[in-house]
Amino acid sequence: MRSYAKNRELERLRNKEGKPLDVEFDIHDKMTFNPVGTNAKLFKALVGTLARSIPYYYTSWEHAPDEAKDYVWPTIEVRFV
Repeated sequence: MRSYAKNRELERLRNKEGKPLDVEFDIHDKMTFNPVGTNAKLFKALVGTLARSIPYYYTSWEHAPDEAKDYVWPTIEVRFV
């Protein structure tokens, strides 16, 4: 499996501050969260890259195997709050 691409802007901002970046969400309903604000673009880029590690035949996050979630969540949590 390929490792995810390095988002140099995300790493630069995180290293500069030394803490995870804030991300805000516009909540459309209980299942749809749209990132908004200053760090939304960086968040979307990271999630899009990490999503490639989950096989495409899972139609939703709820159906993805726990092993895939265990890889994705920690990677997001160290970069965003």
